[in-house]
Amino acid sequence: MADGEAEHRTVGSYRLVAPIGAGGLGTVHLGRAQDGRYAAVEVCPPRADGPVPEPALRGHLERLRHVAGAFTHHLLASDTEAPEPWLACTWLPGRTLRDVLGRHGPWPVASALVLGVALAEGLAAIHRAGLVHGDLHPGNVLLTASGPRTPAFGMPGPAEAAGTTAPPGYLPPEILTGASPPGTAGDVFALGATVLHAVTGRAPFGDGPAHEVHHRAVLGEPDVVGLSPELPVVTACLATRPADRPGVPELVAEFRRCARGTEPYGADWMPAAVARDVASAAPPGAGSGAVTTGTGRRPSRRALLTGAGVLMVGGGLGAVLVGRGGGTRDVEDERAGRGSERPSGKAADRLTERSGTARWVVHHASEPGRRPSSDGRTVAVHHEDGKVYVMDAADGTLRWSRPTVIGPIPVRVSGDFVYASGGGDNLEARDASTGAIRWTFAQEGGQAQLDDTLYLIANRYDFRGDEHGIVFALDAQTGDTRWGWEPGSSLLSPPSLDDGVVYALGTFGTLYGWDAASGKLVSQASIPDDVYPSDQSPLVVDGAAFIVDSTGVLHAVEARYGTRRWTYRTEAHSLARPVASGGTVYVGAAGSLHAVSADTGRQLWVYPHSGQAPAVADGTLYVAHDGELHALDATDGQELWTYQGDADVSSPATDTEHVYVTDADGRLHCVYR
Repeated sequence: MADGEAEHRTVGSYRLVAPIGAGGLGTVHLGRAQDGRYAAVEVCPPRADGPVPEPALRGHLERLRHVAGAFTHHLLASDTEAPEPWLACTWLPGRTLRDVLGRHGPWPVASALVLGVALAEGLAAIHRAGLVHGDLHPGNVLLTASGPRTPAFGMPGPAEAAGTTAPPGYLPPEILTGASPPGTAGDVFALGATVLHAVTGRAPFGDGPAHEVHHRAVLGEPDVVGLSPELPVVTACLATRPADRPGVPELVAEFRRCARGTEPYGADWMPAAVARDVASAAPPGAGSGAVTTGTGRRPSRRALLTGAGVLMVGGGLGAVLVGRGGGTRDVEDERAGRGSERPSGKAADRLTERSGTARWVVHHASEPGRRPSSDGRTVAVHHEDGKVYVMDAADGTLRWSRPTVIGPIPVRVSGDFVYASGGGDNLEARDASTGAIRWTFAQEGGQAQLDDTLYLIANRYDFRGDEHGIVFALDAQTGDTRWGWEPGSSLLSPPSLDDGVVYALGTFGTLYGWDAASGKLVSQASIPDDVYPSDQSPLVVDGAAFIVDSTGVLHAVEARYGTRRWTYRTEAHSLARPVASGGTVYVGAAGSLHAVSADTGRQLWVYPHSGQAPAVADGTLYVAHDGELHALDATDGQELWTYQGDADVSSPATDTEHVYVTDADGRLHCVYR
């Protein structure tokens, strides 16, 4: 394609601005969507041997959609049936590691260890999707203003076209000798070689003709002269036998331990000269580097081609499917290695002879749907008579009741306070023991709490009658405002907290993220156009936002980027707000409860009762259906016990020892877990 032709060509919804590199099967272009955002678009030109087999493309892209990590880039869109198949991913301006090592020399050990964290976590995300990278080296690691990125994208090509852009010294011995196909252990080898190069500034197996470098790699003779004794993890990665190398989960843990809490976000962890160099590569308006808005001056073609390095959609081999044998076993081993995220032991092992029996039942409740709240000492619930009732969790004794406003958000109990709607759209904080008002705040909305801070999402109207959302961080003890932010659009509520970030979804499909401590806006992502959020606020866990669609679909997107992780479809017309635990998402759908893998969206099991929102605690799910409360093992959906109520019951709530439901006859049930 001539240099000026790309600017007049459109692929899907992207106008191609300029070529920026080569991918696995074709040219990678900088593309610009109609909303002004940029993407890297790889286009596969027509081939003499016919089109790429569509099943191969579909299978490959399905796996790419499951690559979900902070240190990889993310698939935005694709079309395998187009005359020239294409895919688009996030465009990230920056400098390659190879470039900055050539400019500024070797890195200090502390920076290299943090780089190791990012590379290991990037590989973990790729392997979880059933892929291996196969082409990791300094020229294929991009340093951006928001942290490192490891490419994992590219279209599968014919066998004779498969290759690698890696220079000698980064391919593992088993590949060089033909002993085995690319696998996850080979990625570990390449990671060790890349970090070694960053620390020493030298090629990991020396210089010279390619055959000599390959020979040293097969014999296991890396250039470790001057390598710090703090980095034995690097030499372990370079073991000649794949079985002697650590697994990726172990690498993540070890690099994190050595990095001593420093995270690879932003650029402050890089050497100062490198951080300045990376910052200069970002075009105006690039923000965090995840996407650019197109509001600033358009980067010149020269800058795109010769200035900043750009993360390509795929370099040569890119990411290849894990084959049978060792590769598949490695991926399964990695998934098994994430056991720390799973509840320890079977849920049945934690049952007692009292489990599933009532501790007490009182008549201070409301119609089903009014979920109670408890912190183990105090229980509170809204009543249909317009009051909030507060009881002692030990025996259900009524402490106090006060008239209140029954809004869409239920009452909340936390420590010494009961938070509830007051008159005039106020939020009231009352003493949990006496009911005395401790403070009020002149906005009422969805609430979430982290430590001593209460996060409040509210909507208000301006003088023109336009609705605007606002998020507040309040001191939970005093009600003093710590920070506030008005994004400009109305917000769904309540907010969701994940890893120190407060997330809220705007009505125009924008997912906002604020630093919980400072209120700084850290992300602003547009979710896919085919996601139609219901009035349920998204649940954000481990960087993924789980959004209930108004058409009965559950979507998982990356919270910071808005890119799709997976879509799970049900036959229901509506879904309850999901809950998550131990790598599984649970969602109620029209009389049934679905357990879905948080990583892949694969259905794990379905319980044929209860379409309400469940509660989950200590490996046990609690679901309500047709006047009954059921306890299920969260791992397999096996029923542990059933509590029979006298009327339809609400969604359950739990504390450390009990589960609570209200019923249609106005009773509140406290049941032993």
